[in-house]
Amino acid sequence: MALKLYSKTGATRLEFSPSSSDKQSERIMGEASISLSFSLPTAIEILMGDYVDYEGRKYVALANYTPTK
Repeated sequence: MALKLYSKTGATRLEFSPSSSDKQSERIMGEASISLSFSLPTAIEILMGDYVDYEGRKYVALANYTPTK
């Protein structure tokens, strides 16, 4: 299954295939989160407001994230 990372304006920034170790977490009346792993030839920064739609739910980055090796 391919997923897309969108900018806060809705433009597609990246399309990727997640790994089998990805996790989705949800609490009753609490926060929902998602953890995705994927590899790219070059690193891209995930910016605050970027989002992924996963299983009908929108997950938004709350802070900038710069990947490390």
